[in-house]
Amino acid sequence: MLGVTNFVLDKGYKLLCFDHRGMGMSTPLTARSLLKEGGVEAQMEYLKMFRATEAVKDLEALRMCLTAAYDWGEGRRKWSVMGQSYGGFVCTTYLSFYPEGLREVWVFGGLPPVMERGPDEVIKSLIEKLRERNERYYKKYPEDVGRVKEIVGYLKSKEEEGKAVKLPTGGILSA
Repeated sequence: MLGVTNFVLDKGYKLLCFDHRGMGMSTPLTARSLLKEGGVEAQMEYLKMFRATEAVKDLEALRMCLTAAYDWGEGRRKWSVMGQSYGGFVCTTYLSFYPEGLREVWVFGGLPPVMERGPDEVIKSLIEKLRERNERYYKKYPEDVGRVKEIVGYLKSKEEEGKAVKLPTGGILSA
């Protein structure tokens, strides 16, 4: 996306990079942080704060704060957004909720599927598919069950020691 970034800057745009909740430099969402929320119901409520709709609310609040001090007239408080992958999904969600705040939107992947199912149904389907594929994998490679448990145990112990395993990007490899 660097090429697009340079293109946009060369056109005179100002660039603000935004890390969505639980991503990038934002506080990560981990199994440990989720467990601190309490039982399953409380965890579900907490997870809802990481949806694209919440990211859009954050972005719109940011836009309002950044433009509040300026009396630019009608239509001048709009901004342009661009997104890739999840960011692209957030852009299309933004168009649905606050189109009046957008001048233009550039999406580089991450368009939502056009279907009648909501995100909860899609997530449940994904979890079921992951479970099915894991079972199939472990049936084919039963010797990996112990290896994976060992890796998960190692990652958890490192997290508990405060010495989490770092990824090359600086993120944390969690279990």
